[in-house]
Amino acid sequence: MIRPQATVADLRPVPRTAEEWCARMHADDISSQSAEHAALQAWLEADPSHRADYEMCELVFAVARNLGNGLPAIGSPPLRAIRRSRRRWVLGAGVAASVGVAGLVAFWLTRPPAFITHVGEQRLVALADGSTVQMNTASAIAVELGATERLVTLRRGEAFFSVKPDPRRPFIVRAGSSIIRVVGTRFDVRVENESATVTVIQGHVELTTAGTPAGTRSAPRLDLLPGEGARVAIAAAPQKWKVPDTAHATSWREGRIYFDNDPLGKVIAEMNRYTHEQLVLADPGLESLALSGVFRTADTEAVVFALREAYGLRAERHSNLIYLRAANK
Repeated sequence: MIRPQATVADLRPVPRTAEEWCARMHADDISSQSAEHAALQAWLEADPSHRADYEMCELVFAVARNLGNGLPAIGSPPLRAIRRSRRRWVLGAGVAASVGVAGLVAFWLTRPPAFITHVGEQRLVALADGSTVQMNTASAIAVELGATERLVTLRRGEAFFSVKPDPRRPFIVRAGSSIIRVVGTRFDVRVENESATVTVIQGHVELTTAGTPAGTRSAPRLDLLPGEGARVAIAAAPQKWKVPDTAHATSWREGRIYFDNDPLGKVIAEMNRYTHEQLVLADPGLESLALSGVFRTADTEAVVFALREAYGLRAERHSNLIYLRAANK
């Protein structure tokens, strides 16, 4: 079989951030019929924050382009006409550009501070109120510390919050479809596909659904105490449970992952969060297998070894993918 020759676009890495997508969409070799437009649309719809970040990048690009291009072509009127109108035109263009830049600067100065971590990275963020946020792999938060409340939006990923008590300013975390309200406590929040999972280590947490003010009668509210966890998702009733071991649930903070007879599908998904080297189950029937153990985050080799020893699975590597297969296949 003759394989079609790969193009430069085929070999180019797929953009993963708003900045990368904006740069790609303004590249010289992009066309209106390019499949990358559909890929961009899918990326924009994957997370509400993607569209806002992309629109900001487009705004920055537009202002930079207009300033860099100088005066646009205005045809070729008589030289004397140009001399008479040029000063007014330049003044107007300069004022417009200044307003655009001033608006852009004002936006960035008033925009809530944002922090991100890349795949495999962790970060400890110290807030001005004395609270701390420990961010897990591939996470993003925005912080707004106001006079009446302290608000952190967990846009993606996972974070552990250690909140300094301040009864006058409740600490609120928005994550997916949930609102977490506390005064002073320690808890973990993880966002996955618009759902949020909360694990309380210390103190008291009030969990409500986004879009309904906390404390109103219509709010589906959960009160969580130490050792309790809950999940809130769109169009689903909140789920609450007892956490068997909170140390295991937050062990990522020490760079470890605990599995206790967990199905292999869950194990693979969890390990893949921490590395660009991705484990893939070549046989869907392997998902029902279970694995127990303690592994370092991103230590895919240890997981492959454990599966080979326990079930005789073999690993086949292709680029950054590790396919796991049964020994007889």
